[in-house]
Formats: sequence, C-alpha cells, structure tokens
Amino acid sequence: MTARYAPLVLLSAHAAVADTSSALSDLAKQLHFARSQPTGAKLNLSCPKNLEAMVGTSRGTLTVTLGRADYSDARSADEEYPGSEYWTYFLTAPRIQKPDEITDGGGFPEVSFVFDKHGRVVHVSCYLAR
Repeated sequence: MTARYAPLVLLSAHAAVADTSSALSDLAKQLHFARSQPTGAKLNLSCPKNLEAMVGTSRGTLTVTLGRADYSDARSADEEYPGSEYWTYFLTAPRIQKPDEITDGGGFPEVSFVFDKHGRVVHVSCYLAR
C-alpha cells in the first residue's frame, strides 16, 4: 500500500520545485528589467506573485539566480526570527547613491528574504517602499 502512494509524493515534490523555479525565474526577470532601465526611470512594477513558493530556497540559489541583494542585514535580536539574516531586492531602476541624495522609499516594491541559520529562506515578503 505504501508503494501505491509513493509516486504521488514524488509528483508533489517535483511540482514544488517547479513552483520555486518559476517564482524565482519571474522575480529574476523583473529585477533584470528594472536594473536595465536608465538611472532614475519611473517604473510601475508590482510585487511578484507566489512568493511563498520561494520558502526553503538556499542563499546560494538566490545569489546565482538574482545576484547580490540591494540590502542585507543580520538581526540577532529579531523576535520572530532570532539569529536570522535578511536580504532585500529593490524592484526599481538604478538610483543615484550619493550620500546627500539618498531619500527613503519611493513607491517601488521591495522583496525581502529571511534566512535561518542553515541559509534557507524561512520567510518572503514584498512591500512598497515609502
């Protein structure tokens, strides 16, 4: 009886990998598009769909697929995810980064990943920057 159900488990695992791959690929395409635009260009991008499919993805896979994060932070005092690391990718055109011209937010999506101590994504979120 156990053997009868084994193929279903394999199909489910394969579907989960496909969902993760698709979600990461979609995000990579959005990042590539945004970063290929002229500096300061106004874009009308929205948060990617199916973010939860990226939970369990390794830090290395994100680096290879998405490149270096725009922002990262280790938060040892975080109550919800103690000892975790956060990476954030900005879905916006390149911005001028002179110290006297940095402003907060800008209405573009920010996709953030939280990693556990093993380097696996435990949480993904997307919010519009203010």
